[in-house]
Amino acid sequence: MFIITSNPETFTYGIKDEEINEMLLDDNSTLIPDGIAIVKASKKLGFDVKERITGIDLSEELLKICDKNKYNLALLGASREVIDKLVEIIHVKYPNIKNKNRNWKTILIETITNIVYIILKNN
Repeated sequence: MFIITSNPETFTYGIKDEEINEMLLDDNSTLIPDGIAIVKASKKLGFDVKERITGIDLSEELLKICDKNKYNLALLGASREVIDKLVEIIHVKYPNIKNKNRNWKTILIETITNIVYIILKNN
C-alpha cells in the first residue's frame, strides 16, 4: 500500500514526471489531502473530501499502528541523515516496530520532494 500525502506541489510533480503521475493514479495508492487547496479542488471536482489531513498527523497514527502490530516500516523521501535521525526517534517512541535501528534492511532512500510514502508490511 502506498500512502501519499498530496498537496498542489505533489500534483505539479505528477504533471512533470510520468513515474510520479503513475503513482498518483495507481489504484493501490491512497492519496491523503494534505492541503486546503486539495480539499477545495476535490470538492469542485465532485469528490467527497471532508477535511485536510496533515502528513504529520497521518504519520503519527500510522506509526502507532505499526508499533501495535509490530510491522516493518520503510521510509522514502529524504536524505540519509534525515532518515537516520528519524530512525532514532522512532526507535525510542515506537519500540515494537520491527527493524527499528540503523541496520534496517527495509529502509529505502529516494529523494522525492514533498512526497512521503509509508509502506506497511506485515511479515
